[in-house]
Order: sequence, then C-alpha cells, then structure tokens
Amino acid sequence: MNSFSFGLGRKKFYLSASQLFYFSSFLCFFFAYLASERKFVDFFLPAAWYFFSFQALQSLFTLLRAPKKITLIGYFLLILIFFLDFNLRAFLETNWGKFVPYSTFFLASLETNPAEASEFFHFYGKSVALFSFFFLASTVFLCWLRWKLYTSLSQSQSTFKKKFIWVGVWVLLHFQPHTNAEPFLFYRELGGEFYQNYQVLKNYQQMLLKNAALLSGLHVSYEGEKAKNTVIWVIGESSTSLNWQIYGYPRPTNPLLKERMKKNPQNYWVFQNVFASHASTALMLRSFLTLSNRHNENLFETSADLVSIAKAAGYKVFWFSNHYNIGIHNNYAASVANLANEVFFSSSSNSEDAKQRFDVVLLPFMQKALKDSADKKFIIFHIFGSHMVYKERYPSDFSYFDASQDQISKKMKALGREESVIVDRNTYDNSILYTDWILDHFLTDIQAEEKEPRAFLYLSNHGEEVGHISNRVGHANDTTAGVKVPLVVWANSLFPPLNKPPSINKEKREKEMVFSDDIEQSLLHLLQIKIDLYDPKRDIFNDQYLAPTQPPIKNLSVH
Repeated sequence: MNSFSFGLGRKKFYLSASQLFYFSSFLCFFFAYLASERKFVDFFLPAAWYFFSFQALQSLFTLLRAPKKITLIGYFLLILIFFLDFNLRAFLETNWGKFVPYSTFFLASLETNPAEASEFFHFYGKSVALFSFFFLASTVFLCWLRWKLYTSLSQSQSTFKKKFIWVGVWVLLHFQPHTNAEPFLFYRELGGEFYQNYQVLKNYQQMLLKNAALLSGLHVSYEGEKAKNTVIWVIGESSTSLNWQIYGYPRPTNPLLKERMKKNPQNYWVFQNVFASHASTALMLRSFLTLSNRHNENLFETSADLVSIAKAAGYKVFWFSNHYNIGIHNNYAASVANLANEVFFSSSSNSEDAKQRFDVVLLPFMQKALKDSADKKFIIFHIFGSHMVYKERYPSDFSYFDASQDQISKKMKALGREESVIVDRNTYDNSILYTDWILDHFLTDIQAEEKEPRAFLYLSNHGEEVGHISNRVGHANDTTAGVKVPLVVWANSLFPPLNKPPSINKEKREKEMVFSDDIEQSLLHLLQIKIDLYDPKRDIFNDQYLAPTQPPIKNLSVH
C-alpha cells in the first residue's frame, strides 16, 4: 500500500506513505510546541532538521543497501534522539527560560541529592509528566508507524544523484559549528563539555587543595588598620529583590530590616541594581567563592578559593550551612566549606526530616562564632532562604500572605495568572518575610558588640520568577526576577573599609549596576586582604569601580 486516504465530509484526501509519516511527525512536534513557551523558530528549525535528516538517512541506507534490521534501528534512534532533545528543551525553556544550556542542567543534576531531587519533581512534576508524555507517545507512535510503513517508504523514486546530494549536504553541515537546532551537531559539541564537568566534579577536593598551594605566589597579606576584624557573609537562596519591601515591593516582606535602616541609614548600603549572571546555584557559588566570573567561568579550576585566601591572611573561617553537603560527587560549595576552620551542615543526610529544617537552626552559630577568641573572623552562612518548595521554607507562623487580597493578588489576577501561580507568589513572599526575621536576629547579635570592627553582607545567589512575567514559577535566566538579587551591607562605626571610603558617593554607588559574580573582589576589600589578583575596578567599595552598563544576560524580559 503506497497511499492512504481519509475523508472530511464529502471530500477525500490521499497521502503517500512518506507524506503520512512526515505529517504525523509534524503533529508530534507541533503538539509539544503548543504545550511549551518556545518561540516559533525554536519549533520550526528542529522540525526542519528532523525532516532533512530523515530524508538523508533514508537515502544513505538505500545507497548502502542496508538490511531491514539495521535500517529500522537507525530510524528508531533518529526519532528517539530528536524527540528527546525537542521535549527536553521545551521543558527547560518553559520552566527556566531561553538561556539554559544542557551543561548547566547536567551540572545541577550531578550536584544534587535525592532529597533535593524529590523537591524538584514535586515542584515541576506536572511539567515533567507533560513533556515525558509527549516524548514517549511521539517516539513509540512514530517508531511503530515507521515499522508499519517500512516497505512503502523504502521504495524511493529518487535518482542515485539526488540521494548522494542529500547525504553529502547532510554530512557537510555537521562540520559547521553555528547551529544548535540539530541534535547530532549539538551533542557533538556538548560531549567534551559534559566529560570535563564530570571530571571536575569528581576531583573538587583535590583541585581546591592544589589551587590553595598556589597562594604563596600571590602575596596574600592582611592590610587592616586594626588587629581585629570580623566580616559576616550571608549567602541567600533564590531571592529576587523585586519581592523585597526595601526595594519598593508593595508587600511588607522586610518590616524588620526596614525599621533598622530607618534608625541608622548611614550604616547600611542597599545596592539597587545587582544582577546574577546565571539562575543556577552551582554556577553562581563557583563565582562567589573564587576569582572566576562571567568572562572566565572556568577560572575556578585554577584559582584559589576565598576560604583559603582568608585563612592565608590570618583569618579564622567559619562556614554554617542549612544546605546539603552531599551530591553524586559532593558539590563545589561543600568542598570549599570543608576547608574552613569550623564547619556545620544542618542537612547532612538525605532524610525527609532534612527537608523541613528551617533557617532558625543556624541562629545559635552566630553567637558562637562571634564569641570566638580569634582576632580576625570570616563567618559565612548559607541559608535555605526561598529555595523551592517555598511553603517548606518557613514555619506556619509566617504564613502571613496566604489568601491575600491585596494589590499584588489583584494585579496577578488581572494579568491572567493561574491560581497555583498566585499561591506560589504568596508562599514565596512568606519565605522572604521569614528571611527578614532571620537576618534581623543575625544583625541583633552582630550589632550587640561595639568594641571591634564588624561588617555584614547579604547577597542571594540568584533570583526567582514567580509569576512576574508569565504563568511560570521557578528559576529563570530570561526574566529580570530570575537574576536581579538583593545586596545589603552593614558596617559599624569602627569598620575602616566602609567608614573611610575614598571619594565615593554612597547614594550614587548604590544605584550603579553590579554583577554579583564579582562579589569576591568586594569581600577582599571588607576583609582588608591584599592579593595580586585583586581588581579595584570590580570592587564596589573602591573609588576605581567601573560599573557595567548592561545586565549580564541579554534580552531580559523586564518586570
């Protein structure tokens, strides 16, 4: 049977076996595209490559006179790879935005653990199920159809010359590096990157120790005016400044911080335009903890980490975390943390109990570290903040915005946001309110002592999209909410680096753009550490600071 007919009313339409197969393939692509938030070009190009590759592969098998078994296996693999690639990209772009490469997803997967993976599937379960269904249904149906139509599709009428041209052009196109629409081309480039990332993950600890040994050649020294110095750095999680009251958000998500700043505004720096270069914890922590940044993201492989630099300058370093210290091969942040003098991870197992650990478990460690007898202390806290699932990040006492009917809720309804997205916005804001409470307790302990220089810095790793631009919730590389983050600094009157800044207009500097992957340069300033790799143009507290003029990610959707 070489043609197939179907009727619409009194009309009959006839399709050849080839037309039936390609039309069915088109529908499989199109339905997955409709369920996603991809642009039309991101549907058209992969579909076009699929049809072109199928025609080339069919011509190749005919020229080689390949047996039926080999031919069918080749077709099945092509269908499997194209639809796996298309649906995986559709899932990533629908939930994170256009700019999420597979390598980032791969890295995050290797650095996660079963408990965190469970939260991921809880949060994105519907989307995972939807695109998994499209992938499986399309693959099974098209493989079955290709098998049933094997005889008809094998009777190609093309001449030898046409077949040879199809195959030749297809092969030659695999040697040009400027497309990622065709999986064979794309995976060829990613293979080396995946392998490199995997090797780095396996050897984090050895790499860090090797890099720390290079410090002797970088002339590290403490240049402070006073023998004592204490710097506290709180690393936030998935918190966007768009949802912070002190940045203009209508909801009272930072009432305690706002009150503190009202009393002593001269002691606080609130940077208004701070952007992360990625909506990925793994990538941002690499930049935070080493001298690598968006211009050289692999520098962390050969650059000494901030903990080792501080220790070399005579600091006692503390690391207290409410995150997991395990992954498939541990993770980079945990590997750096383990170089500190004192280390604590509240969630050191994969138990379900670890999912419900609130950031309050870290409060006692602030007092403990501040009371330590060391003259120079660098105290790092890594809180859980607003990490998905938002409603599990705070106790029930902080469910302040549940069922809110304020201007935020009304605006989201007017924009057509789904009820689930509005609920997520409310629970997300609850988590910000809880973070405000945590930071207030930290500051109470820090500000209780006026006899020694102390400074405090809070910076979130990346932001979060919670219905700001669309009915999407979670990490996002393509919206302002996904990468715009809060950066708040406090210092007492005894802290020289911020109380004697050379010719800096504080109000102007707070409004200038900042890339958070340069924060290690500013931390070196606060720590008063001199090192050969220090760059004053990337230090927000230096009068030579050179502010960027464009966000690190192009074409952001603006809130």
